[in-house]
Amino acid sequence: MSRLSMGVFGSGALFNLLAGVPFLLLPQHMTELLGAAGSPLVSLFMQLTGCSIVLFGVLYALIAWDIRRFRPLILLGVAGKLTVVALVWYAWFGAVLGWFLPLLVLADALYSLLFVYVYRATAEAVGPVLEGAKSVTTMQP
Repeated sequence: MSRLSMGVFGSGALFNLLAGVPFLLLPQHMTELLGAAGSPLVSLFMQLTGCSIVLFGVLYALIAWDIRRFRPLILLGVAGKLTVVALVWYAWFGAVLGWFLPLLVLADALYSLLFVYVYRATAEAVGPVLEGAKSVTTMQP
């Protein structure tokens, strides 16, 4: 399972870094690409978006690095991916966006499924995170 989790979360980290850096470094270009050019405030929000994407990439790198320690954070990644998909597709169905961003977040939808798969597949293999931790069902008062 280690290779699978490394592959899924390592590639997830790379995907997020590649997707987030343009928002951070080229906010004007991204606003034009997404058809949102206008206020300077839009550039700030593009950079904030890029920052969030990159930080989630760091989260996925941590999970890839040590699945045993960071496994609980997988659910945060799933929530983030599904939130992005829902927000972008909602805007797309409302005719607010063109096709580029909804197509891009198909990768987020796929990664959310992969994250859930790895989370479920590592439940038994990872076990308790803390040394000597006891199961809630076996703890005595």
